[in-house]
Amino acid sequence: MVIIGIWAAVASPMFVGLQEQLKEEVCLYNLQIIERDYDRDLALSNREHSDMLFNQRLEGYGDRICPLDGVVVYVDGEVQCSVHGNEEGHDESEEEEDSNVPFL
Repeated sequence: MVIIGIWAAVASPMFVGLQEQLKEEVCLYNLQIIERDYDRDLALSNREHSDMLFNQRLEGYGDRICPLDGVVVYVDGEVQCSVHGNEEGHDESEEEEDSNVPFL
């Protein structure tokens, strides 16, 4: 019984961290897909970006682009999330901090 308690105490924080990481990865993947499709559609239709056109395009993806309900916008040629930023804006210092945490 004690072993199960110790295991649960160690595994719970790791599981929560993994959930958050997966939510971020899902959001960033969705942003990549949306940006690629939107840029392709702009090029094929010979149009310039407009917020109205982008918002119409977003409607086709539904409400769950970001698992944390971040607001998705198109800024300077990049699709960004208000919670997770974008792939280029991903904070590498967080990754460095994570690499310093010992693996159990």
